[in-house]
Amino acid sequence: LAQVSRGDVSGASLAVISALTLGDKRMIDRHVRTVYSVSGASHVLALSGLHIAIIYTLLMLLLDGRRLFRLRIAARLLAIATVWWYVMIVGLPVSAVRSALMLSVCSVVAVANREGLSLDHLALAAFVVVAVSPMSVFDVGFQMSFIAVASILLFVPQMERLLFRSPIWQRQPMRWVSGMVTVSLAAQLGVSPLTAYYFGRFSFYFLITNFIAIPMAMLLLYGALAMFLLSWQPVVSGLLAYGLGSAAQLLNDALALIAGLPMASIENIAISPWQVVAVYGVVVLVWLGMRMIGGYGVMRPFGMGNEP
Repeated sequence: LAQVSRGDVSGASLAVISALTLGDKRMIDRHVRTVYSVSGASHVLALSGLHIAIIYTLLMLLLDGRRLFRLRIAARLLAIATVWWYVMIVGLPVSAVRSALMLSVCSVVAVANREGLSLDHLALAAFVVVAVSPMSVFDVGFQMSFIAVASILLFVPQMERLLFRSPIWQRQPMRWVSGMVTVSLAAQLGVSPLTAYYFGRFSFYFLITNFIAIPMAMLLLYGALAMFLLSWQPVVSGLLAYGLGSAAQLLNDALALIAGLPMASIENIAISPWQVVAVYGVVVLVWLGMRMIGGYGVMRPFGMGNEP
């Protein structure tokens, strides 16, 4: 944070960088919290599966050992160890610990079975988390994170078959666009009933928000890592700090613009637990219908199980 401050970064920009990289949200004021909540970007400010996945993906890109089985195992173990090192640095927040534990279990099982991430792996990860911390089942973050991943595993393959069959969507960067759309829609479909129940809010422009917030979160995390590694070069680290501040300010302004749009969010939603169950029943029926039309598939995120 001292290095970032040297780049003339302060106020809301410094607060967002602190929350996104270190999980320290003490500097975030009510206005910034409201903007991120209304626009549907609150998950960016909490160290959770998004941040752990970004770090893990970067490490796997740098430590790609897919051609040799032993190297592949070593790369994943080193990536997992580094993720846990990061989690300890930021103070072992519950959400980050849960996400790192889930990723560790799923990654090890995926390597052992040489297959993609499935609901069986997710169930095993949930079992391990609950065994370590039984009270997690009552935690909102635990419920939403596992339901979001389960929804992604179930709905993304069907959405890809139904919405993005054309060969043009198999090329970059259209592949990235279709992936962002399907993952965002699937995750939102899974967590929206819980969001409405616990927080009484539904962010209408969540898809636009994710197209802005997720790439910017990756940029800020990677930039902070580069600044940390190059701290022995004051000029370079200072330029990186200035760039981080500019990027954070751009993110804040973009989300404030989205939050100010008409019907940015539906407020004061009041539903009962039984209504939540009924909504999830409808979600299951939608998935069954999509499965009958498009066929069933298993998603393989983060490169898990894509090895020949």
